[in-house]
Amino acid sequence: MSVMKIDTRRQELLDLGRGKDVLVLGPLGTYDRYRAGTAMEIWDFKYLTGIASSVLGLDVNEELIKVAVEDGWNIELGDAEAFNLGRMFDLIFSADLIEHLGRPLDFLLCAARHLKPGGVIVVETPNPIGIDTLLRALVTGDKKSSEVHCCWIDEWNAQELGRRAGLKCRTVKYTPISQFAFWQAVRCRIYRFISSLRPALAARLSTSTRSSRTR
Repeated sequence: MSVMKIDTRRQELLDLGRGKDVLVLGPLGTYDRYRAGTAMEIWDFKYLTGIASSVLGLDVNEELIKVAVEDGWNIELGDAEAFNLGRMFDLIFSADLIEHLGRPLDFLLCAARHLKPGGVIVVETPNPIGIDTLLRALVTGDKKSSEVHCCWIDEWNAQELGRRAGLKCRTVKYTPISQFAFWQAVRCRIYRFISSLRPALAARLSTSTRSSRTR
């Protein structure tokens, strides 16, 4: 049986929603694994529901939405690139979604329209120049991209997309690879050492943007 836990670096991001009105875009990507008890970490949406003033999820997977709603979660059907909820949020959180979208700028524009003044959008996406990606590409020729990914977004792409959406990039954070097996643990220590020297080679890129009055 898996021990359910949450990484402290991830908790720091999620805690931005403490006591706030939160919108989570694409929350059901790993819900089937979480529900089956095979996920190694606490599901983000569950954690946010426990600390936020209100939490709403938006997802396109109708089948999983029905299951999640039956389980008591507040998740609605909606397209992250084109939604209009008629309300604003303090925090909009999106993990591992933007790389699946065909129109990432539309996604950010739509999210920005739902952000309260001073609000924050947190977007997580795989880092295309992470050390794991580069080494895999050098050794195997495999760029480690899913067949359902539409794009790679690095730090500079993220800042430009945010600028075009009328958002100001507040911080960029790189998260080391998770440790979940022995050989990965060894590799993780090597990667963490390398990424401590060169942060842009870390495994994951997280960007936080806040609302701007430039538009």
